[in-house]
Amino acid sequence: MRKSNSRLIGSVAYFPERYGEQLIALALDLLTQRVPVPNAVFIKHQLITPGNLKQHYGREMQTAKTA
Repeated sequence: MRKSNSRLIGSVAYFPERYGEQLIALALDLLTQRVPVPNAVFIKHQLITPGNLKQHYGREMQTAKTA
């Protein structure tokens, strides 16, 4: 997507490194029975496009340039 002639117009970022925070909260709710636990849990994903690529992966892009 960084190349101007790329045919790739977008990709979905799943950010598995962010799952833990929501899963811990869900597990605590299950263990303490504080609130009814939903049948399904939505984890937010992000459509990555050339326009927002740097916003989400700017640091990784800098590392790739220096490597």
